[in-house]
Amino acid sequence: MTERMILLGDWQAISRRLKEDLARALSPRRYAHTVGAGETAFRLAVRWGADAERARVAGLLHDIAREWRADRLIEACEEAGVSLHPWERKQAEILHGYAGAWWAAREYDFDDDEVLEAVRHHTVGHPGMGLLAKIVYVADKIEPNRTYKGVETLRDLAEQSLDRTVQACLDQAIQHVLRKGTLLHPLTVETRNWLILEQKREDACSQKHS
Repeated sequence: MTERMILLGDWQAISRRLKEDLARALSPRRYAHTVGAGETAFRLAVRWGADAERARVAGLLHDIAREWRADRLIEACEEAGVSLHPWERKQAEILHGYAGAWWAAREYDFDDDEVLEAVRHHTVGHPGMGLLAKIVYVADKIEPNRTYKGVETLRDLAEQSLDRTVQACLDQAIQHVLRKGTLLHPLTVETRNWLILEQKREDACSQKHS
């Protein structure tokens, strides 16, 4: 990707270049998911008032490291300065958001904090995540190639409330992990709690001024 594209903020050109690179780097199934997430992020950004082209780029980048081996993910996180718990090293696939953000910054010279935040936190969430990060988190879960039970409900909800959709996706992720008996990332729980508290605060403010 050329420095000129980044400097000029030519997000459409960046998206085209990313699609070319990702078509070579990812499996066909992962590539289809990635393009679907990018287009869904674009649509959600239009709906919720974010920069749609930047959202598409973040959606395209979100799984750039999803098919990396565990040792490569861990190495990338260490180079990025991410502090890892011992159990995270044993379930390294959850680290692909951190690794992907590091890779995007290093290989493509991305310095857009919101785009990198969206890539970094799309897997387990993060308290305080911004609008673009919420959009990519949801887009990853509801893009057209997703066919799991309940996805249509999430797609409908995403047109009504972004925050409630993020919370519903977190609830579903927690239930999925519990059913599988695998490790639940504490940030997922913390993000859910943060969203609930934020909603209660907003509701209290609305009642106070009504």
